[in-house]
Amino acid sequence: MVDEALRAAFASRSLTIDENKTHERPFAIRGETFGARQFIKEAGGRWSRGEQCWRLADEHSLRRLAELIGYPSQGLADAPRDFRARSDGAHADGYGSRHYHGHRSRLRMKLLEHGADGLADYELLELLLFFSVWRRDTKPLAKAMIERFGGLGGVLAADPARHAELFPDQCPQGSENAQSPDNDLLFTRALLKAIHALFQRVLKEQIQDRPVISSWTALIDYLEMVMVHEPAEHFRILFLDRKNILIKDEV
Repeated sequence: MVDEALRAAFASRSLTIDENKTHERPFAIRGETFGARQFIKEAGGRWSRGEQCWRLADEHSLRRLAELIGYPSQGLADAPRDFRARSDGAHADGYGSRHYHGHRSRLRMKLLEHGADGLADYELLELLLFFSVWRRDTKPLAKAMIERFGGLGGVLAADPARHAELFPDQCPQGSENAQSPDNDLLFTRALLKAIHALFQRVLKEQIQDRPVISSWTALIDYLEMVMVHEPAEHFRILFLDRKNILIKDEV
């Protein structure tokens, strides 16, 4: 029987454990398994397509998985611990520490219950980073990005290559976690670039649906959005129809 401390550890990561002693792999892992799938595989887990869950063979595999996702196999209620100790005895700072899991949940509820007006810029950025950075604390990262790029607009418009300055490799080369910072960086680049493009398209839609003469403020907002963070000057040609409605924007 799985002890309650182990169940609680998995529940804090939105994972559940179901036990069926008649099954050849008696432990079923369900919940938000996508982000933890590599660790589940490393612990010996196998995906059951029919049951739509991961299966583990024994309790040793469960405890191995608990260690991989950031919890010690003994003393699960003790203080937070990193995902894995480094070979030199130190810890990889920022990876898998347990303290920020509750913070993420609280910040999501703050947004849903009170709206975005009560959130600081770095908190809004954190909410986005939750989707691309799942094994390190996003609060200092969000603050550093805003400071480096001058605000939310600068973060979204920054050259993706510059994001690497804020994602140092904190895991020793050759360790099992060595690729994780690169994955965080890759996912963050894609996320921010997609959101920036989405904002630009939405703003274009707003301009296209209104006569420019009667929506001068909207036109200025549009130009600021697409040009203010450009690293170099450029020419834009806005094509208007006979009613002064924007129909095309060329650079």
